Amino acid sequence: MMKLVQKSVFFACLLSFIGCKDKKTIDDPVETKVPQVKIILDPVYDQLPLALDQTIFETDEGYRLKLREFKIYFTDLNNQGEQLADAALYNLSNSNTVLLKNGDFTKFGNLSFNIGVSEANNHADPSAFPNNHPLNIINANDMHWSWNPGYIFFKIEMIADTLNDGVDNFNHIVSYHVGQDTCLRTVSLTNLNWSKVSQYVDQLRLKVDFKKLLNNAGSTIDIKTESVTHSAPETMELSNKLATNFKNALSAWE
Repeated sequence: MMKLVQKSVFFACLLSFIGCKDKKTIDDPVETKVPQVKIILDPVYDQLPLALDQTIFETDEGYRLKLREFKIYFTDLNNQGEQLADAALYNLSNSNTVLLKNGDFTKFGNLSFNIGVSEANNHADPSAFPNNHPLNIINANDMHWSWNPGYIFFKIEMIADTLNDGVDNFNHIVSYHVGQDTCLRTVSLTNLNWSKVSQYVDQLRLKVDFKKLLNNAGSTIDIKTESVTHSAPETMELSNKLATNFKNALSAWE
């Protein structure tokens, strides 16, 4: 009799457990996946992909260079008022990703954005932005000079061998820190081809062609004589030339 009671209690508990488990399974919310958009940017020289501190590329003048640092501020990424992001900070040392965020790629067949930071934000208090915002001083780090002149819009660091004697001698420093309000440039890209890279992520690939950066429609930059600008007044002519060339060197992969 005792064994029968024990068995009855066991099966009652088992049924209760199964019932609770089934109820929990039914009540659990269904996980939903949100579509995301991803923008990546590749530095190239003509058709040659550039890897930091590795790839050697040669200019029309016969100078040989290596890219050592590449950072850019993108702001106001939008399509006819539909905003994708208000700001993004690209750092090739971390990855080639400009941004990855929730969004519907079908709304962004065209895309416009600033290379740099618009005047109002450029001279705002960088510590006033939310901690996770790209313009916050913690995230900006060395991409901000001070409250005046503000942010560095893009930074390119290279080393070059300018002797053309067949011997590797990369001792010529090229340092382009471009900023200040007059160097803000707006890029408009149309008829963009987004590609699906996973079930929920669509990707847009951009590139900056350093061949066009250094020589674009007659606007030539000689790295031997025009090797440094930190956008001080005496080098603003070079900074503005770099800003325009950079705009024209940036495009979407076809």
